[in-house]
Amino acid sequence: MQLFSSPQCPQCHRVRMVLAEKETQARYAYTNEPQHREDLATFNPEGTTPTFNDRGMTLTEPRIIMEYLDDRFPHPPLMPVDPVGKAKARVWLLEIERRLYGQLDDLHSPGAKKSATARETMRNFLIQVTAELKQRENKKFFTNDSFTLLDASLAPILWRLKSYKIEMPRSSGPLWKYAREVYSRPCFQRSLTEVERDLHLS
Repeated sequence: MQLFSSPQCPQCHRVRMVLAEKETQARYAYTNEPQHREDLATFNPEGTTPTFNDRGMTLTEPRIIMEYLDDRFPHPPLMPVDPVGKAKARVWLLEIERRLYGQLDDLHSPGAKKSATARETMRNFLIQVTAELKQRENKKFFTNDSFTLLDASLAPILWRLKSYKIEMPRSSGPLWKYAREVYSRPCFQRSLTEVERDLHLS
């Protein structure tokens, strides 16, 4: 089982978080090292990351990798077990991907208007997340008492907000309280690369 990963890509980071939470023995190949880029091409000619290989199967879509890992290693479960809870979690996952991860290309665009629009879209969605956290303040994690794929998907973006130059309003206390809870988890700490540790300080 092997994950080809960029050392600073948030999509790769969320997959690494799931691998760490499941305490798997996956091998990591970081694409900033030339020999690993060559190996990556044999599994994924497009050379994109994350690229995950297990038992002769290659997956390149982050959410599919995460759900595969959750099925392959069922303990601890990272999705609700009931159909309604699972459906609601998937709706949130789609929104996280559309309104956070889906903005990253534009965020890093040289065009000032594109990057400003992406930054505003991400900020507005995180304000919505904050409101959800306020309504569910009895929950330890996002919408749930236990850590899920939603938390693994939100945390890499929250960790990078400073480097993305996204400033949240003063009313975002619940968001930062939640973020600190996730950051303190062993799976989050184990998933960080040295580059990512520096990103949070930049």
